[in-house]
Order: sequence, then structure tokens, then C-alpha cells
Amino acid sequence: MATLLEIYNKRNDSGLRNRVQAACLLQAKEIVLEDAGTPNHAERLAWAKVIVQGGPGAQSAAQTMVEAMVGAGPDTDYSGDPAVTAAVGNLVGRMALLGQGA
Repeated sequence: MATLLEIYNKRNDSGLRNRVQAACLLQAKEIVLEDAGTPNHAERLAWAKVIVQGGPGAQSAAQTMVEAMVGAGPDTDYSGDPAVTAAVGNLVGRMALLGQGA
């Protein structure tokens, strides 16, 4: 089980946050290209727009994503890009529905 300090450090890891931002950008591209009939497409598209525009909104969305990832799996190893990409892919729908980043 992760210690409180390990959770804090992971939550504030700038390298992880930067990789999450990159994974969010890749996910946003997929959302822009997805079929309009995809469930929750409008919310997902609004989220993707914020990510693509960059700036404080995208940074905030990425930080929220990091916090959700760390909170949901504090012991998960996010040292590899595939783990980060998978976590972002799994969370993006929920974040879009919650208006995170919109």
C-alpha cells in the first residue's frame, strides 16, 4: 500500500502531469474523429476542445486527471507511457461528463 508521502509525491509529479497532458491531447484527437453517435459525444467533444486549446483549462484538466488516477490507484505504476495512456482513456468519459476541463 502506498504511503501518504508517496501519494502526495505522485500527485505532484510534474513528469506524470506532463505525460498525462500529452495523453489527453492524443485522446482529444480520437474524440474529434469519433462518430457523432458515440455516447456522450457532445460532452466528450467539449472536453477535447479545452484540451486542444491548451492553456490553463488544459492544465487544470490534466491535474484533475492526475488526481483521479492517483486517488483511484495509489499503488499503480505510472512510469510507463502505456499505463498513463490507458488510465487517461479510462477516465476521459467520466471527466467529460463531470465537466472537468470544460
